[in-house]
Amino acid sequence: MQAGCYGRAFCPVGSYPRKRILQVCQSLRILNALRGPHVGVPLTLAQLEALTPAVLVSRLINARRHLLALRIAEMLNMDTDKVCWHGQCEFQLSLELLVDAQTG
Repeated sequence: MQAGCYGRAFCPVGSYPRKRILQVCQSLRILNALRGPHVGVPLTLAQLEALTPAVLVSRLINARRHLLALRIAEMLNMDTDKVCWHGQCEFQLSLELLVDAQTG
């Protein structure tokens, strides 16, 4: 990403729209986060664009990757209520199971 920003300085003024560059950088950040060994979802850019952001966040929620889902939702200016609500429900459930295991 730093190379892209550096190379942009050598391009003619106005030849690359700033908004598109920001979208590509966001997509690259998301793809890099998804490819990490703790998540292991190797998507291509075309697959990411075909998969809507809402579906991606829902899949991360179902995979119990709430923090990553929250960060992606915040980065894309999406509503984070669903992520927070589901994360809190999972937390409560895990606490109940822990208390049941300790008392039982």
